[in-house]
Amino acid sequence: MKIYVVPWPHYDPWWEFEPEVAERLGANNIRKALDIMGENSEFKYAIDQVFLLDVFKKYFPKRVEELKRRVKEGRIELVCGGYVNPDLNLPSGESLIRQMSFCQRVWKKEFGVKSESAGIMDSFGQSAQLPQIFSKLGIKYHTAKRGASRELPAVFLWEGVDGSQIIFDRQPRGHHGITAFPPFFRIFSRENPSEKLEKIIRKTPGVRFLAALIALYLPDFTLWATTKGKVWRFKTALKYLSKVYPNSMVFIPHSFGADGAMPFEWIVFLCKTYSRLSKDEMFISSPSEFFKSLENIRDELPVVGGELNGPTEKDGEPAGALPATCSTRIRVKQQARQSERLLYLVEILETMRYLTWGEYRDLTELWKLKLSTDFHDGICGSLTDDNYNVLQEKARQLQEECQKIIQADLKSLSFPESVFNPLPWSRKDLIERNRKLELAEAGPAGFSPIKILKPKGIYGFNKETEVLFSPFYKVTWEDNDLKIYELVPKEGGGMKAGKKLTGGNFARFRLQKENGDAYFWDVSDSRWDRVESIKVIECNDFRSILETKSGVGGLEILQQIIFYRHNPRIDFKVKLNNQEKDIRLQAHLALAEKPRDITWEIPAGFLKDGKSRGQAKWQELFGQKFAYYDNIKCIQNWVFFHLKNVYSVPSFAASKNPNSPIRLEKIENGIAIFNDGLPEHEFVENSCFITLLRCIGRVGTEGRGIRKKFKPGNVPWRAGAPHRIPLAQEQGEHEFRYALLPCQREDVARYAYEFLFPLMFCQGESENKKFYSGPVKELFSVFDKNVIPLAVKKAEEENAIVIRLLEAEKKDRNVEIKFSSGVEFRTAKLTNLMEEEISNLVIKDNAVRIHFKPQEIVSLLLKK
Repeated sequence: MKIYVVPWPHYDPWWEFEPEVAERLGANNIRKALDIMGENSEFKYAIDQVFLLDVFKKYFPKRVEELKRRVKEGRIELVCGGYVNPDLNLPSGESLIRQMSFCQRVWKKEFGVKSESAGIMDSFGQSAQLPQIFSKLGIKYHTAKRGASRELPAVFLWEGVDGSQIIFDRQPRGHHGITAFPPFFRIFSRENPSEKLEKIIRKTPGVRFLAALIALYLPDFTLWATTKGKVWRFKTALKYLSKVYPNSMVFIPHSFGADGAMPFEWIVFLCKTYSRLSKDEMFISSPSEFFKSLENIRDELPVVGGELNGPTEKDGEPAGALPATCSTRIRVKQQARQSERLLYLVEILETMRYLTWGEYRDLTELWKLKLSTDFHDGICGSLTDDNYNVLQEKARQLQEECQKIIQADLKSLSFPESVFNPLPWSRKDLIERNRKLELAEAGPAGFSPIKILKPKGIYGFNKETEVLFSPFYKVTWEDNDLKIYELVPKEGGGMKAGKKLTGGNFARFRLQKENGDAYFWDVSDSRWDRVESIKVIECNDFRSILETKSGVGGLEILQQIIFYRHNPRIDFKVKLNNQEKDIRLQAHLALAEKPRDITWEIPAGFLKDGKSRGQAKWQELFGQKFAYYDNIKCIQNWVFFHLKNVYSVPSFAASKNPNSPIRLEKIENGIAIFNDGLPEHEFVENSCFITLLRCIGRVGTEGRGIRKKFKPGNVPWRAGAPHRIPLAQEQGEHEFRYALLPCQREDVARYAYEFLFPLMFCQGESENKKFYSGPVKELFSVFDKNVIPLAVKKAEEENAIVIRLLEAEKKDRNVEIKFSSGVEFRTAKLTNLMEEEISNLVIKDNAVRIHFKPQEIVSLLLKK
């Protein structure tokens, strides 16, 4: 058996240590690795975050050239893990692309290397679009310890939602290695362990051999603790690993016993000792050495598709997903979505400035702020309050700078009055001009002259019957029971109430007692809010607003439900001032019928329920008490409930050839729900519960002691230290926003983007009254409702722009991208996510045609 041992500490810049301490720890670890390499030619090391390079330069600037030399020699391998190791479910797809591409660019610029391996060891789950993102960044391999079922082999081909495949290692025994004796990393502290003690033991022959025998053959307390009492001895762990890895090849990422632990040369001696005493070969390796050895058996590896966001094993769980982090510290999630939208707006506006005047601000530092806040313990909320405050300040700084740039660009690019549409299709929406609402129409991806429309359709409010009408709905609230009916045409003209859309307790709120921690739920004692009043507070030519007031526990909840005349979307805005602790508050949107299927958005893609084959069920491993875990999903911006299929005859099929057989096309009808930074959705029968608040006071839950193997009683396992985090009780004022829309499946993604990116009324400074002279006013349009933008920006290394798009319905399609008459591009190329050329495109009539595969991310590079 060949055992590949990779010295590779997992590093958290903002988790439990103070930020300055964590910085010194990370820099010192690289310093120690270089020291060891100066004395031992066999020692190797892996670095997986650009942040580590930044802090190393800060503390050891004179040793940067030495670091570069060791990378060139192959002694230090640079793994693509981002600027920091991010969460892989909560950030947007574009944020993950930038995280990884930034890392690849830095490695290439600073060291002349491009990594083929990704390593985000402690991310709390694995999103199903990662294989495509990694593949288009030149990454072939990925290793992480959370989310894959224990029933899977240790390595397999992970297939993403678009069909891309990478080799994935699930780290069956975690990333701390499978022995940590002697525990040098804890003597006398993790922050500053004794390097002298390790040298004394290593250089004393009798003592070092005895210590090696203890580490290899006797019980190891550190190993027992890190596996939650599952494994006592190195040999036991190795025996298990030999069964789950293929071809007698075992991979051991060795983190020296703890997150951020200092490397020690001792591991080299341990490998040699074991190899001498056994028939196996155990040696120091790099990640790529192991992964490349698997290429010979790639075709023999099983294929596993979908997301990896489940538990691993029921007893002594070392590496399962941590699902409740999608609602811990909800403000962080809301800020992440806001920051992503602001960065999109900044980049598209800066692109217009670049095409007009050749000017484009350097946004690198803004993106580094965003990438920092996507750090997995940060965006997940499972960090100490001191570190939380640090990342909050970064988010605040990012948003302030983005707002300044947006306002400046709108002013310089816009004419005296115009409407800015950041999305590449024409649309109509409400704007506010001179403190009045107006319905405006706007062209695609740019500035349009003010074009005001008159809303159509019936609307009104009958005070006597308390019935509200919009062109799309009839709304009643007898006995404070809110009901919404579709309006359908009557025979002979007019409209009538059709089927009911909503179920019982619609637009109500559920409060539960929460005894969990940052990682896991433990909810009980469910109570509905008491509705105190429902009244119409606004009814005009553009919209009607219902206001509900209710209370539950110590919470007073003010909710506005908005019905539009121009749009069937129903918006919800909720305000409250929270003084409660240890609670979970959810908004309840009940449908009149149970959906057939559920599809939800993931980073840069989507997933249908039941399509993931590599994750276990919580109920199966932990029993009925945790069955509700299986009903909760982490949603990006939208979820679609498939209600029924309607079959229609496409008009174009009959018109082209009347003698051709009739082709029926399936149209998927249903209801979409959009959210603004509220990722936790729980699905029960015909109900969707959106978590607004989850207030907890500790990071992890302490276990029950040695006999219980550290296992807590109220959550699946002890996943982290029980640090007190009172700020995670989320006290104070909150605002939440979400929406509901009956629609067809093919319309969901575009409508979700319109919910997130409203039209913007602008007042510019130009005195030129001819609208289409001067600055570029429009960029491009997409003539397909299921292709949506991820980014519009200047290219990283060329004088060109990049448009990144996503196919959002899982269908092959040919799509035309039409450029504005004010913009003429000389060349167009398809690129990967590193903006490296794949093929040339033909520009004809100022447009290009691109073939999209299902859920494909396409990057287009354009030069004037």
